[in-house]
Amino acid sequence: MPLSPRLRKRYIEIYGTEPAHQKQVYEMILEALNNKTPLSLIRAGDIVTLTLSDKSRFIRPEVFDFLGISYPPPAELVDKLHHAIVEATILGVTTFKGRTGIAEQLKAYLDENCEAEPLLTHSFINDDLYDDGFLNKLINNYRVVFIGRAAPLAAARYGCEGFVLDHWTNVDEVKEKLPSEWDLALVGAGIPGRILCNELRRQGKVAIEIGHIMDALAYPNVWAMSDKAYRRQAFKNAQLEEREPRPMIRATAVIPGEIKKYIIIYPGTAVLDKDTHFATNSRKNNRLRKKLKRLFGIDFIPYTLDIDLNQELNIENATKSRYGSACPAKLSGTKVFIYQNNNLSPKTVRVLSEENLIEKLNLKHGDRVSLEVDGINLE
Repeated sequence: MPLSPRLRKRYIEIYGTEPAHQKQVYEMILEALNNKTPLSLIRAGDIVTLTLSDKSRFIRPEVFDFLGISYPPPAELVDKLHHAIVEATILGVTTFKGRTGIAEQLKAYLDENCEAEPLLTHSFINDDLYDDGFLNKLINNYRVVFIGRAAPLAAARYGCEGFVLDHWTNVDEVKEKLPSEWDLALVGAGIPGRILCNELRRQGKVAIEIGHIMDALAYPNVWAMSDKAYRRQAFKNAQLEEREPRPMIRATAVIPGEIKKYIIIYPGTAVLDKDTHFATNSRKNNRLRKKLKRLFGIDFIPYTLDIDLNQELNIENATKSRYGSACPAKLSGTKVFIYQNNNLSPKTVRVLSEENLIEKLNLKHGDRVSLEVDGINLE
């Protein structure tokens, strides 16, 4: 995933250098493997930066289990992560700005804490090493161990050993389970994986933190079939929802006849006007609750929000009545129901939720949002 010209320019403005190319990174890894010298490749993105900067409050609480860390992050974890980042041989750094200037914060942190300057590259170097075939070359030519949630499945595809690492408190346990003879560790285990990579480097080993690319190695078809923009989200959602991953694609990319294989992404804009209704405890809304439960199995008085979609949809797998059709979906990661009837524009859906989405997602009129809909058919 090469940096776009805009991001490349931003990268140079922040870090004062060109990001190391994937071939240069690959050759550096090869040199370490052949000379049996220690090396760690670790990536520092928004989550790592917020954790190190004592700003974990900006991380959504529901994803901490997914990240493999406790909330709030304990001092011992932050210290171990600090050493992993400042001692990395190769460091993939972010260009993400966010609400708090993430990349600028990371640069300031590195300037203040790094004694030896690592080779800098961008934070999606793992994608580039995978896409250009460099990871496959390493797997085929060296004794590799896989470590992470999806590691056993990925390892089995290559006839290697895989070890699950899903929480930072299990790092020492996993380290002790590793075989005595191996050349390279591929680690996809969030923040615990970064900590482990550094500890393996300290033992004289070569360890590469590949993040979500472990999922690509475990589920290559899901990775290949998903739109590039939604690949990481496809696996993250599957993990959070405790289900097998499925490809995520834009509605315009749907293949007729194979729709049920996919989760479809529908971009649109939030409509906040005087006609937007909110849940109350009124008698009228209690009657509405009974109707929704009878018609669609929705057992709550909903907050509602309209979305103007970029593309018309027809909810074929929905529960239907003479009042309209409804089916479960997700709005920007939050579980909702979507509802359509003849009173709405063909490209407009009404979102029904137990939560006030305007407050939860901090929505304003015209904000861009995305719906995730499971197995719908387009007309």
